[in-house]
Amino acid sequence: MPQPTPVSNGEARSASVAATDGWVRGVAVTSLWSASSGSGVWIAIPGIGWKQLSAASESGHSHLVLLALLAKSYRLPVAYHEDSRGHVDQILV
Repeated sequence: MPQPTPVSNGEARSASVAATDGWVRGVAVTSLWSASSGSGVWIAIPGIGWKQLSAASESGHSHLVLLALLAKSYRLPVAYHEDSRGHVDQILV
């Protein structure tokens, strides 16, 4: 399976998704992707693309993965925050 291609901040963002101060609200997580190569965990957001979860904190990274999986499994809307690199460092479900 090929690795997801990162989307730069705002590159593929739809007009209906408002981002303020790095926050994107009211979106869905439709897929998760990871590989043993150590490239991290990625989430797919419709209208935005693939976003990489931040690995800045090992314990925090596990929590981000669990929240993304919960949102995907139960089709819950999420809000997420992007850090300066465009990685998702916070998820609200």
